[in-house]
Amino acid sequence: MPDIIDEANDLNELRLTAALANRAPKPQSLTGFCIWCRDEPVMPGSAYCSKECGDDDAQNKRKNG
Repeated sequence: MPDIIDEANDLNELRLTAALANRAPKPQSLTGFCIWCRDEPVMPGSAYCSKECGDDDAQNKRKNG
């Protein structure tokens, strides 16, 4: 018979699964160039040419929505 700890763990797992399923998709570059500065080729597995461009884009999105 499950106790309160088991039920809490099940609820936590359910919330985590829902949060992961509803997270925003990772940005992608369709052209192969940085989606922020548009001047440089992207780094492998990224949509940005550098960490700085990724940080600038994230800061802009936080500021402007």
